[in-house]
Amino acid sequence: MKVVVRRARASDRAPLMKFVRNVWGGHDYIPSVWEEWLADRRAILDVVEVDGKPVGMGRLRFLDDGVGWLEGARVHPDYRGRGLAGRIGRDLMRTGREKGVTSFRLTSGSRNKSAHRQVTKLGFSEVARVSVYEPSEGARFDPQTKVWQAAENETDEVFNMIVGSQEYRLGGGVFWDGFSATELSLGILTNLVDRGSVLRCDEAVAISKLGGEGGSPWRQVCFIAGSPEGAVRLVKHAFGKKEAVRTHWRLAFVPHGSRLIRELRGLGMRRSSSLILFESADSKD
Repeated sequence: MKVVVRRARASDRAPLMKFVRNVWGGHDYIPSVWEEWLADRRAILDVVEVDGKPVGMGRLRFLDDGVGWLEGARVHPDYRGRGLAGRIGRDLMRTGREKGVTSFRLTSGSRNKSAHRQVTKLGFSEVARVSVYEPSEGARFDPQTKVWQAAENETDEVFNMIVGSQEYRLGGGVFWDGFSATELSLGILTNLVDRGSVLRCDEAVAISKLGGEGGSPWRQVCFIAGSPEGAVRLVKHAFGKKEAVRTHWRLAFVPHGSRLIRELRGLGMRRSSSLILFESADSKD
C-alpha cells in the first residue's frame, strides 16, 4: 500500500465527495465549503492518497492568536483504521511548525471516541467541553434596554470580568467563532471591541458576532459570562436584533458546568451538540 500526503487539487473533489456526502447522515458541511477551502491561500488543505486514489482530507487554519486549527478530517470508510488521519495531521502540523506555529487546537464531538484516540496519539489532550445551544421552535427573542456595545475605554474592565468568570475557567480561556476556538487574550478582546462584537450590561458580558461557512451565515454568542439575569438579557438582545443578512442559525456556546445553562434552557434553547476542545503544544513530530 503506497500512501502519499499532498496538497489538495481541484480534481480531488469528485472522489472525496463521493464518501464525504454520506457523513453525518448526509449533512456534512464539507461539500458546501470545498471550493472556498481549496481557494484559501491562508490555510493548508491536505489530501491523502492510497495507491493513487484520494481517500482522505484535512485542513490547517491559522487563528488570530497564532494557534494552528485542525479541522475537516475525513477518511473513506474502507480505509479507516490504517493511521491515515494521523498521517494527514502530522503533515499539517509539520507545515504549521515551518510557519512558526508552536501550538495546535482542534475539536471533536463528545461521542466520537475513535477520533479522541487518534488525536491523543498526535499529542493532544482535552482542554474543555462545550455545548452548543440553539433556539427551540417558537422561542422568541427581543432587543433589550440597558444593553450596549462595549467601548474602547471599557476594554480593561471587560477583560477583568471575563478572566474572573466561571465560564472562562471552565471553557479553557477561549471564545468560539463558528466551531473554532481562539484564546481570549487582551489583544484579541481589544480587536473584538473595535469591531463592535462585545455586548455589555451592568452584570454580564458577551461576545456576539456573525459567522458562517459555505454561504450559510449565523448569529452566534461566542462567549458569555456574568450573572444569570444579565446573561439572559444579553442573549435575548443578541438573538433579537435585526440582521443585515438572513441568518440560518442562532448558536450559543457555553462550557459544561456553567450555571448559565439552566438560564438558556429557560429561554427555550436546546442543546444541539456537545464538543471537546483539544490542544497540543508538542513541537516534535
